[in-house]
Amino acid sequence: MWFYVETGCRMMRKRYLLGGELIFLVGTPLLMSINYLTFHVTVEFLCAAVALFASYIIQKNGRLKNRSFYKVLSATMISVAIVDLFHLITYRGMGVFPVDEANIATQFWLVGRYLLVLGLLSGTLLSRKNLRYPVVLALFLLITVAAIFAVFSGFFPDSFILGTGLTQFKIISEYLIIGLFLLTLPLLTNHQVTFCMKGHLLL
Repeated sequence: MWFYVETGCRMMRKRYLLGGELIFLVGTPLLMSINYLTFHVTVEFLCAAVALFASYIIQKNGRLKNRSFYKVLSATMISVAIVDLFHLITYRGMGVFPVDEANIATQFWLVGRYLLVLGLLSGTLLSRKNLRYPVVLALFLLITVAAIFAVFSGFFPDSFILGTGLTQFKIISEYLIIGLFLLTLPLLTNHQVTFCMKGHLLL
């Protein structure tokens, strides 16, 4: 009896998940065509929420939170979520900050990508070290605060100029970030034994 009940509940959960995915896939492009700002808010907020949830999952999993790679990844996700939220609230038309141009939001988007690739690369390179999570988190939060200050104070290079478009710094940074991501992939492959425990791949 309980077997059939549990099986039925699992099937219902799968249907709800599938329904939610279909609504998201169909509703997101529709929302973009109706109101781009609302679409942007929805997508960026969900991205930040997913990043925070990923960090939460790592900290709640005893097998993950004690491994150096995942300590760095957890701190990275928190930093990326914070920066993505700043990208969201500084986006043109939001009205949260007195900005009416796309440069600051573009700068925050770039900072978020730099933090993400920095976290993946450093986490891979330091995966065999015995890192303390509070120290790692404090370091990433310090970098995040410094980057936010640099953007608002004007020290961060311009990424978008009204009437001109994307700057050379933004374009070069995109290629650099892509290159760092490509560099990280073989490093992750070479270090995959570090992400395993009792024969199960954790990554």
